[in-house]
Amino acid sequence: MIQKIFPSYGKVLIVDDKYEEVLPIQNILAENGVPYIFYDYNTMRDKKITKIDAVRIVFLDIRLEDGIQGAKNIASVLVSVLENIVQEKNGPYIIVLWTNEIALKDEVEEYMHMEHTLESGNDDEMDVMEVTLPKRRHSSIE
Repeated sequence: MIQKIFPSYGKVLIVDDKYEEVLPIQNILAENGVPYIFYDYNTMRDKKITKIDAVRIVFLDIRLEDGIQGAKNIASVLVSVLENIVQEKNGPYIIVLWTNEIALKDEVEEYMHMEHTLESGNDDEMDVMEVTLPKRRHSSIE
């Protein structure tokens, strides 16, 4: 059943600042033969990254920088990350917000949509769907 969920083509990206927290996702992907690219936010944020095309799923930690407060600032960081790694003409993809802060995710999603509209000048819906995956339920680290 799980193989029907993951894309049979396209790419899966994982972005987190704590490698040990993404091990459960990496294990699930590897067990199902789904290739992925992991980005350590701490090393990628200061480097020029080659943008990837044909991305279909991005697992994105909502708290990439511990000192960032407020949904608007968090969304700014997340949109910046996506703009740095996903090609502009990528097509539709899913963002899985990987977090323990479920209450914050709705506000972050709203700001992410607003930033996209301002950046692109396009009022149309983003070619993106966001879902949330609680870290506690899928992590061996508590």
